[in-house]
Formats: sequence, C-alpha cells, structure tokens
Amino acid sequence: GKITTFRKLSEHALDRLKPFFPAMKPEWTAKSHLPGGDIADADFEQFLGDLRAEHPWLPASLAKHYGRLYGTRAAAVLDGAVSVGDLGQKFGPDFFEREALYLMTAEWARSAEDILQRRTKHGLHMSPAEHKAFEDWIAKRMAKAA
Repeated sequence: GKITTFRKLSEHALDRLKPFFPAMKPEWTAKSHLPGGDIADADFEQFLGDLRAEHPWLPASLAKHYGRLYGTRAAAVLDGAVSVGDLGQKFGPDFFEREALYLMTAEWARSAEDILQRRTKHGLHMSPAEHKAFEDWIAKRMAKAA
C-alpha cells in the first residue's frame, strides 16, 4: 500500500528529472526487495515457522515481532543467541537490549524516541518506568560512544 505508493511517486518524480540527467539509469525498485524482505516465495508463515524452528527457545510473540519488523534480517538481530537471556536487558514487552543494539549499529538509531516511536512502536506498550529505564540506558550508551 503506502510503500508502493511512495515508490511510484518517486519514480514519477525521477521521470521528470530524466531530461536533466541523461545518464540516469532505468527504474529498478519495482522488482527489488526492501532490506529483510527477501523471504522465499513471499511466504511469511513459512518464514516464521523456519525462524521458530531455528530458534525454538524464542517466544512466539518475539519471533513474530522480529519476523515482521526485520524479515530475513532477524538472523542478524539474533546472531549467536541461544536463549532469551542472550538477548540482554529486557526493557518492555518483546523488547530486549539485543534489538536496540541492532538498531543502533545496523540502522543508525540514535535516540530512545527514534527506537520506541518511529522504528518499532515499542513505546506504545511500555510503562512510564520502562520508557525511562530505556531512555537512561540509551543515554549512557550514546555518552560512551561520544
């Protein structure tokens, strides 16, 4: 829906720029996957079943969350984890340190608001105390990185 509409609008804008950029390459986005969207046969249920089989320790709600938000990149979020304990500090429902670190390193997230509201919507399901604990955690991480 929305992604396809934005893609088509972008293609129309680029069509108007072609006269000014004669070396512009042809459209390519219609047949390309978004990052993590290269799920075999676009079969999410099969993909989710495979993810759960590879990580039987992963709670069903967490597997679905990682599958929906990260697709095939869920493997990078879970890299090396063999138990829920390996996911690090729990900040809220289905929200662990491992996911926050992935967003910070792979997707350049830099603030609690960016992670909790824009990228994941975890903030909708967290108590004020959980929200504050995550804000404090990320502030410490960012201070160390500076």
